[in-house]
Order: sequence, then C-alpha cells, then structure tokens
Amino acid sequence: MVRERNEAVECAKAQEDEHQRILDLKDESIKDLKDQLQATTHAEDQHRLTAIERAYYERLKRDEEDKNELARAIEARKAAQRAAQKVTRLANQARRRALASQDDTCQGTSERPKRTRTPTRPGPRFLIRCTRGPVLTEQS
Repeated sequence: MVRERNEAVECAKAQEDEHQRILDLKDESIKDLKDQLQATTHAEDQHRLTAIERAYYERLKRDEEDKNELARAIEARKAAQRAAQKVTRLANQARRRALASQDDTCQGTSERPKRTRTPTRPGPRFLIRCTRGPVLTEQS
C-alpha cells in the first residue's frame, strides 16, 4: 500500500514536472514571441520614424526651393517693371522731342527773358568795418 502510494506520488510528481516543463516551454515561447514582436515593432517604428524624417526634410527642402523661386519671380517682375518704366520714359521723351518746336529747348522757349541774379548785399560786419576806417595800432 505504501508502495502504491509512493508510486502514485511519483507518478503525480512526474506529471506535475511534465506540466511544469510544458508551462516553462510555453512561457519561453511566449517570451520569444513578445521579444520578436517588440523587435519587429521597434524596427517598424524606426522605419516609420525614418520615413517621417525623410518626408519632413523633403518638405523643408521643397519649401526652401519654393521660397527661392518666389524671390526670383519677384526680382524678375521688378526688373520687368523697371524695364517697362524705362521704355515708357524714353518713349515719352522721344514723343516730347518730336512735338517740341525748334524754338523750344529743354530750358524752355528762347523768347522768355532769362533771369539775372542780383548780387547779395554785404552783411552788417562788413559795413561796420568799412565805415570806421583803417584800424590803427600803436606801432603805426
């Protein structure tokens, strides 16, 4: 009876050890799967992060190119406006020259009297110095 009980206990221990071994294997496989999943997730996250960084860098580069293109377009427009103003100004000058009679010059008509400049009057210091006469010193 003791022997049967010992055999039953050993059999139960063996079954328990077998179950424990199976549970350990399952835990180990679950842990391996978790590690693989985490590694895969980490790799996918890194790949996504790299893709996001690349897209952000490309967007920044594209924005910089757009900004430079806009600046070039503005400069070209300003240059075209300056050229158009110059052409207009030259055309207006040529038109005025063509319409002007021979008596007209750039200063105006030759019949208009020219201004004469009146000399400026001397200031009060000059007048005082002139009215007193020569300044005499003790040596003279």
